[in-house]
Amino acid sequence: MSNPRTRALLLVVAVLAGLRFALVPWLDAQGQKREEVQVLTQRLDRSESLLANKALIQESDKSLGVRLSAVRARFPIHSSAETFRLDMQPRIGEIASLNGMTINVFSWVLDGEVEKSELRFVRARVQLTGSMRALADFQGQLEGDLPNLLVREVAVAATSAGAMPGDALGTLTLTADLYFRASAMPSPRKG
Repeated sequence: MSNPRTRALLLVVAVLAGLRFALVPWLDAQGQKREEVQVLTQRLDRSESLLANKALIQESDKSLGVRLSAVRARFPIHSSAETFRLDMQPRIGEIASLNGMTINVFSWVLDGEVEKSELRFVRARVQLTGSMRALADFQGQLEGDLPNLLVREVAVAATSAGAMPGDALGTLTLTADLYFRASAMPSPRKG
């Protein structure tokens, strides 16, 4: 070890080893800390933005709550499809009789539910007879009185001619889904 060149090389090796095993891990740790600080700074910026827009966010939440309440009001709450059918069939029959229609066939053909929601539905197939005018009035009133109804299929067939086009007798076959909520949906948050 008397050779100065050997000593210098050993000193360089020691410095490089020190850099490799001490300085490089320390620099990596500093880089990770810097990334963590950047993430926290971004979160802080988002939080400050939310606080700055608090009134607007609360107003939007309130407005959304009002709109959701209006939409939910379209769908009655029932404990089961059976109770819902028992409630709907007389209402449909009443609309038919108010329009001078005769129900020939009324059958419930399907129960189902809407994915990712609390909505369920029952599908009804109804066949009615009456004047063509009454058939049109029935369908219009049915869709107007029952906002939770979605007509799937409609078929109209004339069975006899009348003095006026609207007086002709016909048969209407209607397939429709009636939607309801299986249970109460949570009410909007109060801010």
